[in-house]
Amino acid sequence: MKVHGIVLSTMNIGEYDKRVVLLTKEKGKMVIFARGARKMNSPFTAACETFVYGEFTVYEGKNYNLNAVVIEDLFSELRGDLHTLYMGFYFCEMAEYFTVEGSADVDMLNTLYVGLCTLRRGQMRLSLVQAVYEIKMVALFGLMMETFSCVACGALEGEEEHVLTHFQSEKGGALCDKCSKGLAAVMPMGASTLYTLQYIISAPLTRLFSFDVKDEVERELIKISRDYQRVHVNHTFKSLEFLELLV
Repeated sequence: MKVHGIVLSTMNIGEYDKRVVLLTKEKGKMVIFARGARKMNSPFTAACETFVYGEFTVYEGKNYNLNAVVIEDLFSELRGDLHTLYMGFYFCEMAEYFTVEGSADVDMLNTLYVGLCTLRRGQMRLSLVQAVYEIKMVALFGLMMETFSCVACGALEGEEEHVLTHFQSEKGGALCDKCSKGLAAVMPMGASTLYTLQYIISAPLTRLFSFDVKDEVERELIKISRDYQRVHVNHTFKSLEFLELLV
């Protein structure tokens, strides 16, 4: 069986083998075993590294076992900078957490691939790339923020003079100026931040990482993304913890 995908993580098994987690187009998340991948001159050594994208031929026994690999991309450029490297690890760790074995999720695979390509190009601030990726992946996971109407009264932006001016993670999204009054744990949100959230959620993948924002908007995006994950994901990502130590 041939599958196309990205290596999300690897683990040494025994003296010579590796356990590899793939995110594939055909089978979603897969755990495969690469026998002898740590031996000298093994044909699998280069392929059993995080970020590798390619075509993996596997055979199914008690487990999926690696038989051959055609590497299409190594993303080796990510390893040239510690911040970029661990951002890539974080992207892969998030994808691994949000996907399940045997359930194809092409949107998550494609978002991960484009996110890694964006990191490699280095033309967008890492902090902004991170916020965009987080918001999009959480939405794909089924926890999409409500940014087009008030989560309390349902009024659309601008409808009957309602303006979406705040965000509350517990309620799941934006609040209009009237409904936000008197509520706890609400975050102010400028019009540009609201528009950017709407763009991230609805933009085609080819344009997802093709914009810039002012510092104030970026700060609000980051704050909203972190708080939303705290409430709705509630999971500790090891690579993110390390990233925060680098700041």
